[in-house]
Amino acid sequence: DLIIVSRNVGDFIAVIDALTGTEKTYLDTSLVSGGTFDINMVGVADDGAVYVGNLTTSASSSPFILYRWADDSGSSPVTVAFSGDPGATSYPGLRWGDNMAVRGSGPNTQVILAPVFTTNTIVSLLQTTDGINFTATPILLTNVPAGFAQVGLAFGPGTNTFYGKKSGGALYLVQFDLASQTGFAKEVYSSSAVPLSVTAIGTSPTLHLLAGLDASVVPNRVPLYNIADPTRDPAIEDQKGINVVSDNSTLGGVGAVTVGQNYLFVLDSNNGIAAYQIDTNYAALTPFRITQFTDAPGSLPVLSWTAEAGHMYQAQCKNSLEDPAWSLVGVPTLAGGSSLSVTNILLPGVGTSNRVYRVLGF
Repeated sequence: DLIIVSRNVGDFIAVIDALTGTEKTYLDTSLVSGGTFDINMVGVADDGAVYVGNLTTSASSSPFILYRWADDSGSSPVTVAFSGDPGATSYPGLRWGDNMAVRGSGPNTQVILAPVFTTNTIVSLLQTTDGINFTATPILLTNVPAGFAQVGLAFGPGTNTFYGKKSGGALYLVQFDLASQTGFAKEVYSSSAVPLSVTAIGTSPTLHLLAGLDASVVPNRVPLYNIADPTRDPAIEDQKGINVVSDNSTLGGVGAVTVGQNYLFVLDSNNGIAAYQIDTNYAALTPFRITQFTDAPGSLPVLSWTAEAGHMYQAQCKNSLEDPAWSLVGVPTLAGGSSLSVTNILLPGVGTSNRVYRVLGF
């Protein structure tokens, strides 16, 4: 099942069939009230318990509330798992609820939150001893910028790491220590590997995958990365597109990403939900090469390369080898034959004399 939070014409938490999209039931919202948004983010624990948080712009005057349902049957009553300030007395009055990640089960369930629009570099870990009632532990982080996990937050490998992402910021892997209530950026990944424009993220520790949402281009993109070795940049495995129906520019593109078993689900706000099946037996792409670059005077440059039917390709460029980031040339393209090409539409005042190109295949 897939759990959808909606504030359209009231507060609704729908349970839909993940494979067909059919609405199955709705969760009890009789206790739901309070905050700037009554409900905002949702997460499901390993034991099937459902958690939904509100959004508050100042938790000292309007508490952050975490609601809990024992399951998604529609008959389980809602309870309040936490109501208060996740920053506790050390970091009061911050904005909470823009992001949330859930893992574990029963008394080992953990919920992580990160504040936004603040100069504080903290997160808060909600924990429980009975699987029902939660308390908050704020964790102070070093060598990360404020708001680094504004839209994207997901647990990482092991028991004490998580990933954070915001629009315009790098992907961070943070390690924390609950005893000292401190943490630090263990890895900061290159924007050439994970673009700054990626916002919402989700992970699968079992499959060693991280997926994201990039709403900066049309169609919106869903990149899928291999994170088996967290000491190296995530390696792109695949990339799909989501047709744009309406604008999704708030905070650079808000939404949610989750990986469940061999399925990937992406909520692209205002544009619906995309579902993908992950093929763990997917045949690896064979090596390919750029075969031609045509830069005739008075015409636009054309880049051509060998391709393999059924695989996606994305051309990129930058104006010099020293540039830290690559720019996209065209959109991800599914190959139907043995070759592909793309025309580079130049920005005003930019030439191709020193431009560097590459093509990614996945």
